[in-house]
Amino acid sequence: MSSPEVYLIFGIHNSGRRSLLLDLIEDFKDVDSTLYFRDSETPTQEIDNILESKEILHRCDFALNKCKITHASITLKCSPRKIFFLPDQTRDPADCIEALKAWLTKNQCQLTRIITLAHCQKIFESKVIDEWHQACMHFSDFVLVNQKDTVNKKWLNKWISEIRKKFYPTRFEFIKKNKVHNPSDILDHRVYRNSLFFDNTEEVCEHSDEEEVENYEDKYLRKLLNGKRACVIPKIK
Repeated sequence: MSSPEVYLIFGIHNSGRRSLLLDLIEDFKDVDSTLYFRDSETPTQEIDNILESKEILHRCDFALNKCKITHASITLKCSPRKIFFLPDQTRDPADCIEALKAWLTKNQCQLTRIITLAHCQKIFESKVIDEWHQACMHFSDFVLVNQKDTVNKKWLNKWISEIRKKFYPTRFEFIKKNKVHNPSDILDHRVYRNSLFFDNTEEVCEHSDEEEVENYEDKYLRKLLNGKRACVIPKIK
C-alpha cells in the first residue's frame, strides 16, 4: 500500500477544526481508514463524541516534547489512508513543524498539506492572535477563513486582500458552517505553501529552484547561537 496522506491543521480553540475534520471525512469512502492525532492539551468538546463514532476514524492522543511528537503505539487492522494532526493552540507552530518533519522521517511518510483555520473574530480582536495565525499561514498550503460573520466587513476585506498578497501562492477559501466547498480540493497533494522546509531537491515547489531549497533556512525555524529562535511566534494561552 502507498504511503498515507498526512495533514497538519492549525487553529485556535473554537475555530471549528474538529467540525471541519468531520466534514472532510464524510467525503471519504468506507475503505479510507483515517488516523486522527488529537493533542492531549486540547479541551474535550461534544464534537469529539461525534467524530469518534465514525468507524473509519481512529483517534490517538499525542503530546509535543522538545520538538518531538510522542504518542502511544498504534495498532490498526489496516494501514491508515489519511492522517490528521491537530496541535493545540498552546503549542509553538514552529515546534510543531519541526516535530512533524521528524515524525514523518521516522515513519517514512511525506507531508501532503498544511491547513490553517483562521478565526476572524479573534484575529480582529487581538494583534497577538493575528501574528500567530500569520506564522501558521507561512507554513500553510490552504487557509480556511471562518467565524467571519461578526467582524467589520471593511476590515475583513482589507485583511483578506493583504494576506493573500503576502502569502501567495497559499490559497484562501471562505467556509460556511465549518464546511468547505470541495473537500477533495482541500486534501489534494499540490503544494502552495511559502515555506520550503518540507521540500527537497527532487520535489521542488514551482515558485523555487533547486539551489534555493538546498540553502534554505526558514525564518521561523532559524535559531540563534543561544538556542532561541530568531523570529519568535507569540504564544496563545
